[in-house]
Amino acid sequence: MIEKWLKTVRTKAAGPGAAAARMWARSPGLWTAGAAILGVGLLWVRAHPPGAGHRREIAAAYGAANTFYGAPQLNHAGSQFTYVATTDARGCALYLCDPHTQLTRQIAFQEDGLGAWRDDYEMRAGPWAPDDRCFVCCVSNRLMVGSADPSQDPAVIDPKPFSEAVWLTSAEFAYVSEGTNLCLAQKGEAGAWEHKLFLSRKDPLVSLTTAGSNAVAWLEHGEVIWRADLSAGPATETVAAATNQVAPPTAGLRLWLDASRLRQPDRAVVMGLPDLSDRRNDAVLNGTPPVFNGTNSLGALAGQGTVHFAWLGSATNGTGLKTRASLGITGAAPRSMFVVMRHTADRPMMVSLGDTSAHGALFAVEWSERLFLPTGWWADNYIDLASTNWNVLEVVYDGVSQKGYVNGVRRGVASATLNTVERGVEIGFRDATGGNDAKAAEGDFAELLIYDRALDAVEREQVEDYLGAKWFGQKTVAPQSLAAGSDPGIEGMTGLVYAPATGELLISRTDNGRDSVWRLDPAAGPNAGATQVAEGAALRGAQWAGPGRFAYVTGGAGRSQIVVADGRGAELSRRATGGTIRSLSVAPAGDRMLFVGSVSNEPADGIWQCNLKTGALQNLVACSGRPCPDAMAVPVVRGYVRPNWPQLTCVLYAPPKVERGRQYPLVISDTVVVDAIHGPMFQSAMAGTGAYVAITERIYWPTGIEQWATNVINLYENLIRDPTVDRRRVYLFAASAETKYMSELVEKTPGPWRGVILLNPTQLPDFSKAPRDQPRPKILIVAGGQEAEEPRFQKYQRDALPAGVLVEYVIGAGETHRYVGKTAKRERAEAVERFIFEE
Repeated sequence: MIEKWLKTVRTKAAGPGAAAARMWARSPGLWTAGAAILGVGLLWVRAHPPGAGHRREIAAAYGAANTFYGAPQLNHAGSQFTYVATTDARGCALYLCDPHTQLTRQIAFQEDGLGAWRDDYEMRAGPWAPDDRCFVCCVSNRLMVGSADPSQDPAVIDPKPFSEAVWLTSAEFAYVSEGTNLCLAQKGEAGAWEHKLFLSRKDPLVSLTTAGSNAVAWLEHGEVIWRADLSAGPATETVAAATNQVAPPTAGLRLWLDASRLRQPDRAVVMGLPDLSDRRNDAVLNGTPPVFNGTNSLGALAGQGTVHFAWLGSATNGTGLKTRASLGITGAAPRSMFVVMRHTADRPMMVSLGDTSAHGALFAVEWSERLFLPTGWWADNYIDLASTNWNVLEVVYDGVSQKGYVNGVRRGVASATLNTVERGVEIGFRDATGGNDAKAAEGDFAELLIYDRALDAVEREQVEDYLGAKWFGQKTVAPQSLAAGSDPGIEGMTGLVYAPATGELLISRTDNGRDSVWRLDPAAGPNAGATQVAEGAALRGAQWAGPGRFAYVTGGAGRSQIVVADGRGAELSRRATGGTIRSLSVAPAGDRMLFVGSVSNEPADGIWQCNLKTGALQNLVACSGRPCPDAMAVPVVRGYVRPNWPQLTCVLYAPPKVERGRQYPLVISDTVVVDAIHGPMFQSAMAGTGAYVAITERIYWPTGIEQWATNVINLYENLIRDPTVDRRRVYLFAASAETKYMSELVEKTPGPWRGVILLNPTQLPDFSKAPRDQPRPKILIVAGGQEAEEPRFQKYQRDALPAGVLVEYVIGAGETHRYVGKTAKRERAEAVERFIFEE
C-alpha cells in the first residue's frame, strides 16, 4: 500500500507533518513492507487544497531548477568563487560569483555539448591560484586558465580536458589529462602559458594533491599512493624512462617458469621448463608432453614462444607439466601467483597447487567460461570472464582473504581458510594424485611466478609492469625514475589530501560499505602506518580545515551533517543541514566549505556556504530561478511489486503536502528514472504539484523495454485500489523508444487512462482500431524544437480530433531530444501540471 510504504519516510519527518504521517499509517494498502528509503523531505499540511496558481508556481520552481556540474571552487581570500551550471536557454556556463554581494558574472558559455543530443557538457570549475588572480577551468572540453579580471578572457592551455588539478605556485600547476597523464602547466616571463607531459601511467591517477613545494601525490587502484617530484626533469625524460626492461621483485619468489626461454622448433614437444628462481624446481613432463609455439606461429605472443596444452579427447587425458617438488607453501601460508595464459573456447586452462581432496586444499587458477580463483572449495570464487584472449591473471592470498586480478584490475575478493597440501605445481593436465578430480586442459601458457608471501600493491604492480611490458608491449615508467609508490596497507582508498603545514596526508576510504578517514605522516617512516580518525556509514568529502583540523560530511539523503574534528578525530563541531550535501570543497584557508546540495526541504540543489567555525549556513546560488515557498522536496521510496517480486521494483514519488481523506492523481511509467531524456526533476515536478508518480524501474535503457506494457499494467493493478489514489485520474508517460510500447498499450485498452504524456515520441497512438465503448485518453506531446517534428504533431492533432482525441503539444525552442535549458524545462513542467490537473 502507498501509505504503509511511505510510513517509514513520513514518521521520520520533523515538524507538524509527523502527525499526518501517523494518520496515513492507519489505512490499509497493497505495498509490501521493507521498502528502502531513497530520500526524505519535511512533511507539512496545508489547510486547504492548493489552487491552480500555487501548483503552477511549484511546477515553475521545479522546472527552473539549476543543474550544477562538479563542485564550486572558493578562492583563498573567500571573496569569489566559480561554479558551472546550465543556463535558461540550452547551454552551460561557467560563472564567477561574489559570496558577499551574490553578484554573478558569466565567464564562459558553451551552447552545444557532446554526444548525439549535445547534452553532455564538459565544463568544470577548477582550483584558484595562490594569489587569487586566476583559476583553472574546463570549457568546451579544453583546459583553460580563467582570470578574475573581467577584461581578460580565459586562455586555452591544453586542447584536452582535465580530471584533476593542483597549483604549485601562482605561475605553475599540475593536472591530469586523459585520466593517466600527469602534466605540468607553467606561465612564462612573457605571460604566455605552456604545458608539457611529465609522465604517463597505465592506470588512472585519482585524487591528485600537492605533496610539498614542488611535488604531487595521487592514488592508483585505491591501494597505492604515488609521489612525483616535478623538479626531476622535463617531459622528454618520460620517453627515456619508458622501458620494457622492468624486472619483477625476487624476494620470496619460489617458482618462475618462462616459456620464452625455450629454444625449440615450432610444434616440438616440451619435456620441461626451467625454474628461473633460486629454487631450481623445474617443471617436467606430467602425462603427455605439450608442444612449443614457435616465435613465428599463431600461438606466439609478442613475437615470443609459448607452450600449447591439448585436451586429447577426455578430462583424464591431456598434456601437462609439473614441478619436481612442492614449493613448501603449505597450510594457510600467504602466497601470490601471476600467470600469463589463454584458454581455447569451451575448454579450461589451469595452473594448480595442492589437490581437490578436501575443503581449502587446492590453490589454483582455472579458466574456461569463467575464471575460477581458489578459496574454500576450488570453484567458490569466480569471475565472469569468457574471453579467449591472452591475459595476466593474479591471485594474492594474505592468510585471510584472496584477491583476484585480471590485467591489474581487481575483479574478486573471497575470504576462506586454506589448508593446502602441496604435490607440486601443475600446468595444463591435473592428475588425480591425492584426489579424484583429474582434469585435462587446452590453451596456451607464457609465464608463471609464485611467491611465498602476499605482495603489496607496489610490488604487485611491479610484476604487472614486467609482464605487461614483456608480453603485451606496454611501456611504463621505470621505478624510482620519475615516480615512487608506497602501499600504506589501506585498501579501498578514495581520496587523498595533503596538509602543507605538517606534511601529513588525509586519506578517505570505503571498504565493505563502511567509510573512514585516516591520517598518515609520510615523514614518520615506512613502519609508522596510518591512524584511523573517523568512521561512518555515509562519510565523504574529508578535507583539511586549517592546521590540525579536518572536516567531512556524514549522513544520507535528508540527514547530511558537516563535522569538524581535530587531528585525532575528536569532534569539535557538528552542523546538521536537514538536507542533502553532494559536491563540496573546503576553502584553502580551511574556514569555509562550499557545497552543492539542499538545506531543509528545498526541491532541488543550490550552492551553500558553511562557516566551519560558527556552523552558519548561507545560500549563495538558489536552487531554482523561480523560487516558490510551496515547492518542497518530494519523498522518494523504492519497493517491490507483486506478483513479480523480487524481479520488479518500483520507485514512488509522493506529494510533499497531503491531506487526510483526499485522493491524488497517479502517473505511471516504466523507465530509467535518472535518464537525461526527461531529467531527474521531471518526476519530482509532477509529485511536487500533488500527484503520485510510480515507475517500475529498468536499470539500463534498452534492457527489458519490451516489457513496458506488462510492467505498467502490473503496477496499475497494485495501486488502483489504494484509497488515496483517484482512479478517475490515472496518467501514463513514456519517453523516446518507450512511446512505441505505451502507444500499443493505450490502443488496446484506452479506458483506464485519463491521459498520456509522450516525451520526444518515436510512435504516436492510433485509436482507429480501439474499442468503441471505451473513452479515449487525452494526449500531451513534448519535444525539442531542433527535432523538427511540429508538422507531424500538427497533422496528428488534426487527424485525432474526429476520433474524439484531444491532442496538445509543447515544443521546446532550441532543444533537441533531451532538454537542457531551464526555460524549456519550466514550460514543460507547467504544461504537464495543467494537463494532469485539467486547468
